[in-house]
Amino acid sequence: MIWIAAGTEEGRRIAKALAEKDQEIMVSVTTEYGGSLLRRELEDQARDKGTHEKTDKTNNKWKIIDHALDYQAMERVLEEYPITKIVDATHPYADLVSKNLIALAEENAVSYFRYERGSLKELIQKEIPEHKKDVLWVKNTEEAIEALSKSRGNVLLTTGSKTLGDYLDALEVSRIYARVLPVPKVMEKCKALGLPPGQILGMQGPFSTAFNRSTLKEYNIESLVTKDSGLTGGVPEKIQGALEAKVQMIIIDRPAVDYPRVFSDIETLIEQL
Repeated sequence: MIWIAAGTEEGRRIAKALAEKDQEIMVSVTTEYGGSLLRRELEDQARDKGTHEKTDKTNNKWKIIDHALDYQAMERVLEEYPITKIVDATHPYADLVSKNLIALAEENAVSYFRYERGSLKELIQKEIPEHKKDVLWVKNTEEAIEALSKSRGNVLLTTGSKTLGDYLDALEVSRIYARVLPVPKVMEKCKALGLPPGQILGMQGPFSTAFNRSTLKEYNIESLVTKDSGLTGGVPEKIQGALEAKVQMIIIDRPAVDYPRVFSDIETLIEQL
């Protein structure tokens, strides 16, 4: 059985590709929302094939775990399922999860494969080098906050709700707008942290360049904070929208992880599995 740690769109694509080949897979995601998306996609795929599996509870070919796993929980996964390979398709910023999976694979003699999205930094340097001056690269949230504290105007955060409290503690709340997933739990967290409802933009991407540009203009955004999440999921369109709206971009760089085996092409990865 292959364990796919899927925190990205590509993770779901890898899971579907392996399911199409009738591979036994166990897919872990961090939220019920992500699990429901994947379950629906796998069920639709099975229905199209005519296999008629209803859910992972009655299907022996694929299983889904829809909550976050710490190291001890990961160890229990290996005890419960006959895992022989781990595919780490988690988000580029889920470095702790990746480090845990690498250690887990080493300690249990399980093959580890990393799928890594292409870098936004490479795209900017190669495709739009004339705009490098419009982008401020920082190492972490603290550096992003320091840069924002030296500027004025509204800020759009597209970095999730996990670090929202740090920005709200350090900056004027009236400046902060957060674009987050339209999930009740996330929306309630934003409100509980003190962000007014009118400054919570709950919506599901990816978004077009035009949509990003109009959003930035509608809310009079002067600074956009994002991550180098890769060349999929609407990130290039976000960058282009910011350029057209003449908004300062602050990009939090990826954490450094020493991956033992890395693939950037899904088809090549599938062939190796």
